[in-house]
Amino acid sequence: IGLEYFKRCSCDVVVLEAGMGGRLDSTNIIENSLLSVITGISLDHTAYLGDTVEKIAAEKAGIIKAGGRVLYCGNDARARDVIKEKADQMHASMYDADKSTLTLTRCDLTGCEFDFGDWKGVELSLLGLYQPENAANVLRAVEILRQEGMEIPESAVYAGLKAARWQARFEKIVQDPLVIFDGAHNPEGIDAAVQSVKYYFGTEKVVVLTGVMRDKDYEYVATRLSEIAKRAFCIKPDNPRALDAQEYARVLACRGVASSAHGSVKEAFADAKAFALESGSVLVCLGSLYMYEQICKLV
Repeated sequence: IGLEYFKRCSCDVVVLEAGMGGRLDSTNIIENSLLSVITGISLDHTAYLGDTVEKIAAEKAGIIKAGGRVLYCGNDARARDVIKEKADQMHASMYDADKSTLTLTRCDLTGCEFDFGDWKGVELSLLGLYQPENAANVLRAVEILRQEGMEIPESAVYAGLKAARWQARFEKIVQDPLVIFDGAHNPEGIDAAVQSVKYYFGTEKVVVLTGVMRDKDYEYVATRLSEIAKRAFCIKPDNPRALDAQEYARVLACRGVASSAHGSVKEAFADAKAFALESGSVLVCLGSLYMYEQICKLV
């Protein structure tokens, strides 16, 4: 349906995101593409994609087209080797998003500004210490597409990045008390979220409202949350795959985090918000994107 819609709208360019993996994803019916982009790879959807970074990378590399171009934006050398091998098999040109020239000049709770190669003073309204790296991936893709003859005005790039909004990714949804939602639910995502919390709030611990899927690495999520959580309010997201709130609270408690299980998002959010106000703390909601709609209805 989506592809039919794009056709009827006569889109000049479509950014088509694979749902899961790549090789067997429905989006891979596209026979040719201007550019295949593979971002960071971590252990996620392991029941379907494989239990190692190399296996998952092989599934992702399935989107590389014969004689095409592929941009790898991750940091894992093992994944890169797999992708490079596939690119060579497909006689495709491979590019890397080298972040060594990325310099952050400002980063606070209003947004950030950075330089990347020849791109100077790029502004983002997005929060999250990882967003400049995401934007650098975009800028590298723009450079490659320009090399292929696509006209992308510099002014449009700057304006587009500054205006970009990304719901549920370190999104500030309430100001008082400060409530942030981040959809982190896998190891790479939770690492990025914890890093951002530490950057913005230093050694100050935050209140956490969290729920996770049973098939995720929730033990790892709990371990990382123990570094930043003053107290955790646990819920069971509205999904058959969700982990029971009491079990999740037990896992967090074993890691030294005072935790409580709640029967609904409404109850948990009310209690977490009250505790944040009372303790003068920031409330961070994370662990599953399935909580986002419910929490937004409560603010």
